[in-house]
Amino acid sequence: MRYFLVDKTVFDNKKVGMYGKLIYAILCKFLNADGTCFPSRKTISKCGNFSISTYNKYVSVMLLENERFIELNMQEKCGKLLISIENNYLNEPIFVDGIPISKEKDHGFGTQSIAYTVEKLHGNCQFSTHQHHFKLRVVI
Repeated sequence: MRYFLVDKTVFDNKKVGMYGKLIYAILCKFLNADGTCFPSRKTISKCGNFSISTYNKYVSVMLLENERFIELNMQEKCGKLLISIENNYLNEPIFVDGIPISKEKDHGFGTQSIAYTVEKLHGNCQFSTHQHHFKLRVVI
């Protein structure tokens, strides 16, 4: 089949961002005749040409209907770059040695890459959670 249907009200909804609309369209592509679909995160990410961590971020934020946000703050102080990223989450992350990890396959590499890169730049990073808010602070 070359075509699939997508509910236009999703695309008219100003609260649904670009990735949310793309993920919804990809899910529609895999929809079965009975109205269900179960493509893997890897399949959805590959089809949408974005990372699995991007998929996870937007899907978990979409599930938090009333309180979704992603906040980025960058500033320079005393010759150092300070980066702070905060967003909400649905499921409590697991930390090992101060870094959030995932039990799920092909997930959790983003935080490991951040920690590795910051270390190579002789900086510091801290991951934390509080009341369903995930926080990343970086000093380089």
